[in-house]
Amino acid sequence: MRIAILVFAISLMPVITACTPPRPCPADAVDFTALFEEKYATPFRNGDIEKWVETFSADALALHNRRPADIGREAISSFGKMVAATFRFARYDVNVVETRKYCDMAVTHGTYASEFIFRETGQPAPWGPEQGKFLIVWQHQADGDWKIVADMGNASD
Repeated sequence: MRIAILVFAISLMPVITACTPPRPCPADAVDFTALFEEKYATPFRNGDIEKWVETFSADALALHNRRPADIGREAISSFGKMVAATFRFARYDVNVVETRKYCDMAVTHGTYASEFIFRETGQPAPWGPEQGKFLIVWQHQADGDWKIVADMGNASD
């Protein structure tokens, strides 16, 4: 008799789960283009590294041109502070092409154009103006915030 009840209960699972409403997807309510501009591009462009690094998770991974991987918010902060202390931007334009939303995660990709000027000398960086692409992976956090868990940018030229 117990086996018959168990078999009956298991046979009802597809019906029960089909009737269960899907859980809400937090990514649906987010404008990732605005979030990227506000939390990443603008602070980085302005040298506000403290605000910029707040958008990364504690264990985030950053892969940027001409350097090894930065793992963790502290390493990413050190990279940002070095950039801000060494350079100013003659140009830092970003264009979000698309964000693909996966409920608790999202992937934003786009293009950038930048030109770094040495603060000390006023001379352009040796690699000159640069065009490239970027990929940001966002993850929904337990506190409801969205953080970057992976950031990669590389030159196209």
